[in-house]
Amino acid sequence: MKQWDVFISHASEDKEAFVEPLVIALRSVGLQVWYDKFTLKLGDSLSQSIDLGLVQSEYGIVVISPAFLSKPWPAYELAGLVTREIGARKVILPIWHHVTRDDVLNRSPTLADKLAVNTAHSSPKDIAMQILQVVRPDLYAGTDRAALIARMDGTALRNIEAELENMRDELREFLCPDCGAPLTESMEVPVTDDDSDNLRSFECGRRQIGSDITDPCPSSPSFPKFDAIPIQTYRNANLWSALVAPGAVPRFWLNPSAGRTEEEAIASLKEQYDRRAKKYDKDRWRREQAMIDGYESQRDQED
Repeated sequence: MKQWDVFISHASEDKEAFVEPLVIALRSVGLQVWYDKFTLKLGDSLSQSIDLGLVQSEYGIVVISPAFLSKPWPAYELAGLVTREIGARKVILPIWHHVTRDDVLNRSPTLADKLAVNTAHSSPKDIAMQILQVVRPDLYAGTDRAALIARMDGTALRNIEAELENMRDELREFLCPDCGAPLTESMEVPVTDDDSDNLRSFECGRRQIGSDITDPCPSSPSFPKFDAIPIQTYRNANLWSALVAPGAVPRFWLNPSAGRTEEEAIASLKEQYDRRAKKYDKDRWRREQAMIDGYESQRDQED
């Protein structure tokens, strides 16, 4: 089985106005189309291009236009263009684009005698439907015609996009509204002796209980600067500890941090803040964590 259903050989001048709309229509109905390699320019060999396409494609579409006919193709190449066959099966499908039978007859009588689709009477979508019927009769017969038309005119795609948007709306409650990070935890927690509410945690660090945001997302404008967070420090034996002051405004949760000096403890708290703010160097964090673990181990031994 060949890789492509069709290839399209065409003059470069016809790419934007006709060939690309045809390719879009062909692909929208399910055909595998190869055409970029078959944009013919001055000096190219028509027969070699066709032969190359037939190696990897079931059929070849050739767009015959004024630009196509103006190129200096050898007469034998034009004469043999639509007579190429594999066994008894014709594999070249000619399309006349802005040319008449007389135009083709003047260049190649043999070519003028071959049945071709004419863009004067058919749109790219109509031509795509005719090509589908020849190239993939199974797909043509097995798919509702209205569905094929919907694919070509974009209705099917718009319907899919609408469904996706509806799904996005449904999924938004599971994503951080500031950065889109996924929900990682949702659970009921007590808020008073008699009442509870839903705690929602997101991968970015945002946490909220009900509608009350206890920890903002780093992408949120409400995410505080470190210098704006009230910090308390105290000394215990040979270690200093730093923590966010209880009842601090803005509210921001960080685990208490330790250090040999007050400055080290605050710096460790700042490192934790930077992790929350997505600015942290993981290797540095490992070194700092190992140092803190060493301090705690030493303190336990002293106690």
